[in-house]
Amino acid sequence: MTEYVRGLDISHWQGRIDWQRVKDAGYVFAYIKASEALGTDSMFRTNSLGARNAGVLWGAYHFLRPGNTQAQVNHFLSLAQGADLPPALDVETTDNFVGQAEAWLQEVEARSTAPIIYTRRSFWDSWLNPNMPQSRNLSSRYRLWVANYEREVPLLPRNWNAWLFWQYTDKGRVLGINSNVDLNYFSGPAEQLFNINYKPVPPVVEPVPTSTLGFDAPIGTFDERRSLQLWPGDWIDAWHPRSGYAQKYTDSAGHTSYHTGADLNKNKPVWDSDRGSPVYAASDGIVRFAGRIGNYWRNVITIEHHLGNSIVITRYAHVDNMLVSAEQSVTRGQQIATVGHSGPNGPYHLHFDVSLTTALLFNPGHWPGSNLAGVREHYVDPIEWIRAHRPTV
Repeated sequence: MTEYVRGLDISHWQGRIDWQRVKDAGYVFAYIKASEALGTDSMFRTNSLGARNAGVLWGAYHFLRPGNTQAQVNHFLSLAQGADLPPALDVETTDNFVGQAEAWLQEVEARSTAPIIYTRRSFWDSWLNPNMPQSRNLSSRYRLWVANYEREVPLLPRNWNAWLFWQYTDKGRVLGINSNVDLNYFSGPAEQLFNINYKPVPPVVEPVPTSTLGFDAPIGTFDERRSLQLWPGDWIDAWHPRSGYAQKYTDSAGHTSYHTGADLNKNKPVWDSDRGSPVYAASDGIVRFAGRIGNYWRNVITIEHHLGNSIVITRYAHVDNMLVSAEQSVTRGQQIATVGHSGPNGPYHLHFDVSLTTALLFNPGHWPGSNLAGVREHYVDPIEWIRAHRPTV
């Protein structure tokens, strides 16, 4: 049998992956599920970061569902930035309507790189060709990632005469993965794989004009947030009278950690006065994540801001009643959630931190733990950051 370059494709179903062991086992590339409709695969950011850190080339794929195609493209492209391989569209159910699929493919191509199509011969030939004659246009314009098992060469769907990637089993076993996994081949030599790279995606939304950009505290009344007092009103940082940033403490699991930002509390006039209080976007930006991360972080929102040529990410954790979704533009002072609590029975407070790296883009649950150097590398003191970057208007 021909010696093809080996790879795999994964999603949250594979759970936690030891990517270094995957790399050491000889797997060169991975396609990672990024999104389905407007949702983000729960393990995407962890997997894409893990693959990158291990030196595994990665690409992102999207599972199309009926609905707003433009919104699905925007969401997918925001996740796929930084990928090594072309974007892919999963077409394997009858609600992947060809007209919508074609619109998705064309929009992604216009804004990045020509995508590839993942499908099975049985589905493509039995459903798409008879019901959607225009599917022939897709096979002439886009390269193929074919699923075909237990064969020495894959059977191709009608109108295709070559494959780029071949998913040859869905029952693979790989060191570093504790479940069955889809295994794939690349059709060319390894050098060719490095040449089908993914062109960087232009921003979906124009950067916020820096002349009006500024940062307020994410809690407090309107007048309190506009005042010079930090933290505003009766709000305090639970870990330190001035700043809890980089303070050493013992977390709920009994582990020593250094705090990445502030735990903002308000216990006046009564204890837990902060419960259900509004949480506001600290500055203009774009929501990059809004969802649940386990039982400790609970609901988390991250917002990307631009300051000149620099990226700033703010994180708002342990929140309830999220009012925003990924890829939504927000303005300074816009309510995005309410104050919730950490863990099953933790105290009410807002975890708020500020990062000047992309760590929170790829992993909104990023936590250096006992690595103080990691805290200082990825986070800045939020009270000092806000103090130095107050709004000019």
